[in-house]
Amino acid sequence: MTIFTRMYSLLFITLFLISSSGCSTFQRVTQLNLEQDKLLRQGLEQVRSENMEDGLRSFQEAVNTAKSSQEREIALAILTSHQGLFASHAGKFEEAIGHFKQSLLHQQSVGDREAEAKTLTTLGNLYSYTGDYRESIELYQQALKIEQEYGLKEQQARTLLSFAGVTLRLRDYSKGLNQANEALRIAQNLDDQTLVADAHNILGILARDQGDYLAAQGHYQKSLEANLLAGRQHEATQNQINIGELQIAQGNLTEAEVIFKKILTSTPTHSNPLWRAIVQSYLGDLEIKRGQYKATTRYYHDALS
Repeated sequence: MTIFTRMYSLLFITLFLISSSGCSTFQRVTQLNLEQDKLLRQGLEQVRSENMEDGLRSFQEAVNTAKSSQEREIALAILTSHQGLFASHAGKFEEAIGHFKQSLLHQQSVGDREAEAKTLTTLGNLYSYTGDYRESIELYQQALKIEQEYGLKEQQARTLLSFAGVTLRLRDYSKGLNQANEALRIAQNLDDQTLVADAHNILGILARDQGDYLAAQGHYQKSLEANLLAGRQHEATQNQINIGELQIAQGNLTEAEVIFKKILTSTPTHSNPLWRAIVQSYLGDLEIKRGQYKATTRYYHDALS
């Protein structure tokens, strides 16, 4: 697997886990004044509609309308977690870390252990992305302790997948394999196809890095099937790219070409410039291997355009 494709696969998982890390405090606490409750619900709906700036303004208004210290802490926990989410989506990871650390303090103040575990995992993801693996591992361990104590199975699987991603980067394949398999077992018990897909994707990366192409293809295929069941077309396209890359690694150039050209005409790829660039670059690589340099130039030009 190329460095670019591996980074892109792990980025999918990282951003997926960040985006699923919202504060659960509001969903579990009902002792809010009516105006604050309305503002928080309005803010969450705005965020779901990808109107993040208006959502943040609604959360700030909810902080201002708090009538007790608990109400203020709840609103601040939600506001700061979404500020962190906003910063992370903009690639401002250090800023995001600061916001999520503030959110963690507010969650601890109101005793929301589930939200605390989610934020610890999110912070671990962010530290991992900045290259601070030691800090990310410590945060994952803290999150897992809470998740195991409170039986938070879904979140435990997410944390294990994040942990496995870091373990993969550190080349500790045995530990990463155990973590990803445990996450897969939990995901299958929950019948959560999104988690099943992400677990198989990590297992595919692990197998590919150890040269076991057959096992890697099996995991990528299972990830593809689970992503389609979950309605995640973009992630399914990533699976197809990984399968095509495996064919190149094994010298199956014709099979790889068929896969990449099929991806190129698919709806998600056709509408996504990044996907098209990735696939065009792979097709260019194929032509280099065949010695067809004129065709290579065309594909690389299309990838850059």
